[in-house]
Amino acid sequence: MAMNELPEPVARALSEDLAQLLRLHRAELDGPTLAALADAGFPAGLALQPPGADRAMAEIRAALEAGPGLDALAADYAALYLTGAWGACPEESVWLGEDRLRAGQPLFDWLEILGQAGLAPPPGWHGDHLVCQLGWLAARLSRPGTDLALLARVLDQHLLRWLPAWNGRLQARERSACFYTGLAGLTLAWLEALRQILADGYALPRQGAAAPVRVCEQGAASPPRFVPGTGEGW
Repeated sequence: MAMNELPEPVARALSEDLAQLLRLHRAELDGPTLAALADAGFPAGLALQPPGADRAMAEIRAALEAGPGLDALAADYAALYLTGAWGACPEESVWLGEDRLRAGQPLFDWLEILGQAGLAPPPGWHGDHLVCQLGWLAARLSRPGTDLALLARVLDQHLLRWLPAWNGRLQARERSACFYTGLAGLTLAWLEALRQILADGYALPRQGAAAPVRVCEQGAASPPRFVPGTGEGW
């Protein structure tokens, strides 16, 4: 194994973590999945337990222990991912694009990133959607000899620039604590922990030019309402 490669068991475990997070962002929870999460004590079973995620993990555990009905979870999922009711669109263009609208330059950047990996967005999804970005990361980690410098660069220039603002918008809501706000916080903390592994273990320090966008930079207006489609995800 080269010194610039993750050990295969580590890469596989990280890819499996991402697959779990991806499933939860990609589609509404159904009964079997909800039961499996509760039985497994999610998120305790993740291979990478990110520091600084105590609040997010507590929100998830509290939501699962409270036994929210599928209807309530579906309503929260729709408000975040389908209707834009929470004003926190999970697409990079809304946060980093020049006009802060959907289908900005980040979308075309991601279509190129996905295409180079032999991937394409599912029908009806924009390529800069969080689901597509997590899918790319999971796919790269599942392949032997993945380019760690590329992973670090994509995290610095894309996910870790807009996700802090997205998560901050969710946490600032009047009724913030629920399964999906916890999931957002956990996802951000997990990616931050992955980036720290690359920095500490593989001499890939963070690039100073990729400063996270701040919530206040989004202005008072909420991102536009949107419907990402119903095609199968990653």
